[in-house]
Amino acid sequence: MIRDFLPSPEELAFRGDDVKVTINLSRKSVEFFKEAAAKSDMQYQRMIRRLLDA
Repeated sequence: MIRDFLPSPEELAFRGDDVKVTINLSRKSVEFFKEAAAKSDMQYQRMIRRLLDA
């Protein structure tokens, strides 16, 4: 049996009260997130945002 791993429709449709900011990160950090995001088939900016929100 395959476990259901997808987020609920409510989680996918959720739009928070976002504020656009500019931040400088080290090249090493950005490369890390780009590689990790590519493995998870997601955008690296979204991965960073979720990490900060957590």
